[in-house]
Amino acid sequence: MKLTISKRLGLVLHAASSGDGKRFAGLFWKTWLRFPTEVREKLVDDWGAWPPTIHLADDWEGRRKWMVGQCAFDTRDIWYFAPAVAALSLPAVQALIAHELVHSFRGPLEAAGFSFRRAQEEELQTHRLVSEYGFEHGQLEREVCDLMDIGWRLGRLPDRVLWALASVLKVGAG
Repeated sequence: MKLTISKRLGLVLHAASSGDGKRFAGLFWKTWLRFPTEVREKLVDDWGAWPPTIHLADDWEGRRKWMVGQCAFDTRDIWYFAPAVAALSLPAVQALIAHELVHSFRGPLEAAGFSFRRAQEEELQTHRLVSEYGFEHGQLEREVCDLMDIGWRLGRLPDRVLWALASVLKVGAG
């Protein structure tokens, strides 16, 4: 399903049929509006005529277990894991959206210059900025870690099964 988040900005959401695309598109826009004006302006300038494609997906190539979002190296695709979005609380989903947008704001990680140390530093800076912009990054981390703990206790269940269970039980929705 293809949904317009913002016609003016050219932001389009490609939502998996299992995801609640309309809810997510609305949360994405509300999150966008919470960013400082200068951050939004920089993103729009950097995107130019080619804003990123936003995906709410059941999976994507290269997604690792427990990965709930990803901004592609070139920042042209931003992915969100639909089963996690369905289970997470509103503050955690907005922090997740903000997290990936901050990666886009900070710019591409060139594959040639990639290192795990650099990726870790990028994550720490992203966490700091998401919190600085007023999003509850700690809430997102707690909810993901809580479900990881449950998964560890239950054995080797795929994370998508645990997220589906969490969604039904509304773990993290409080």
